[in-house]
Amino acid sequence: MDIIVTANLRDDIKADLTDKYKQLSWNFIRDLSQLDAWVAERAEAIVTFGGDITEDLLKQLPALRWIQVLSAGVEGLPFDTLKSRQISVTNARGIHAIPMAEFAMGLMLQEVKQFTAMHEQQKTKVWNKKLIFGECFGKTVAIVGTGAIGTAIANLSRALGMKTVGVNRNGGARVGFDEIILQNQVSQAFQQSDFVIVVAPLTKETNQWLDYSLLSHLKPDSVFINLGRGDIVVEKDLIRLLQEDKIKRAYLDVFQVEPLPEDSPLWSMDRCVITPHVSAITPQYIDRSVVIMTDNLERFQKQEKLINLIDLEARY
Repeated sequence: MDIIVTANLRDDIKADLTDKYKQLSWNFIRDLSQLDAWVAERAEAIVTFGGDITEDLLKQLPALRWIQVLSAGVEGLPFDTLKSRQISVTNARGIHAIPMAEFAMGLMLQEVKQFTAMHEQQKTKVWNKKLIFGECFGKTVAIVGTGAIGTAIANLSRALGMKTVGVNRNGGARVGFDEIILQNQVSQAFQQSDFVIVVAPLTKETNQWLDYSLLSHLKPDSVFINLGRGDIVVEKDLIRLLQEDKIKRAYLDVFQVEPLPEDSPLWSMDRCVITPHVSAITPQYIDRSVVIMTDNLERFQKQEKLINLIDLEARY
């Protein structure tokens, strides 16, 4: 079996893979222009970060049956062709759970404990104990998206004594959540929550989903956090909400255009904190994604059900 790897893996990982799976023909390339025609004709699997999977590439891979994406986002894939050719796609869903949950906790704790404000005081040697401090304990957090990331955030939030409200497509119960609300009733979650954290996938249903009519249901003293996808939120509507002082603050790690353009009003808003799409960064990323890949590789060879299988119709 021939397998193509376009993901940039460390040399020690490449050595482990070729040593453990000697029966496979591994083809490690950085650029698809390096793809050998003979390999392309035979390759049954490709390991990638997803950005290089195009209609033209698929035409070059007639034997392809499985794509392992080493990231969670798959919205850019040519789904119609993948579906028509019945090519299985799996992703690395779940590996972001730990770093993103910790990041979310950091933002909520920053909001109630004023760490940034105290550091600014330190720069000017100001001793001021009159900052307004609060607690996460007893607060309600709505988590839009109840997958691995949302569940990890819920578990850490409950450890802080918070009530957790999950929002998902089907209203199905999830471990770690005190309450689940249907996606089409998200305004009910907004109305009761002190913090709202978006970690939902980008789909046809969630693209430009959170507009002014929905965001206006946020409480005036609530904090809105988007760690999911920038296109889930109608950015101009969120800007309007902030300009009208309709919410306390927004912490944004993702945007409709990245890097965020210099002329975006978000940069200069006191009620907005911008981070440069870093919530999922961890030194453990590649190692964790390779564990998922090798698990699926063994399942693929045994013709067993793959994990993290993408629904090609729903596109996530």
